[in-house]
Order: sequence, then structure tokens, then C-alpha cells
Amino acid sequence: MESKVIVIVCTLGMSSSLLISKMQQYVYESDLPVKILAVSSEEALEYAKDHQVDLVFLSPQVRFLKNKFVESLANQPTKIETISMSDYGLLDSRNILKQAFQLLAIDAPL
Repeated sequence: MESKVIVIVCTLGMSSSLLISKMQQYVYESDLPVKILAVSSEEALEYAKDHQVDLVFLSPQVRFLKNKFVESLANQPTKIETISMSDYGLLDSRNILKQAFQLLAIDAPL
């Protein structure tokens, strides 16, 4: 399977660190070719334009940027979605990964 890149966008790129750690742990333990990283809302759009990104996942606090990402990345195959407030607030990495895997057509047990 080709490696997939998921970018979690939050206000400063730090509030998602615990969530991303949990997601990365599952990906590592399952030996999945998925890279997950956090990027601040200030840097995320340029990062997605300059790098191969398969999924931009917006945290609830930056969900208002979704249309901007959709318009700016219209010519790229990047999927853009918002993480649910409840999953984000509960740090439910399992549900968030499940949604990401569905969006990216990754067949992995959760």
C-alpha cells in the first residue's frame, strides 16, 4: 500500500499533540504506511500545497477554514474534513482514525 499522509490542523499545531501521539502509536503498532503530523492553521495551507498530503483533518477550533482549504486545494487530490468536536474533545483517536481510514480507503481493523 502506498504511504498516506494525514495532516491535523489546529490553532498552533500543539493542541493536537496528545491525540496525534495516540494515533501514531496505533499506526506504528499496526505497521500501517501512514504518516500523521500536526501543523498550525497559519502554516497548513502552504504545507498542503507544497507536500503530498492525502487528508487535511481540521480540528474543531479551525473548522471555519474548511472552505478556504477546499478552494485552495481544488486542483489537488487532497481530501479535507473536520474532526467532530466530541471525538476531538475526548481524544478518541480510534474514531478519528476510523474516519480517516474510510476517507482514504485504508482497510485496517479498529
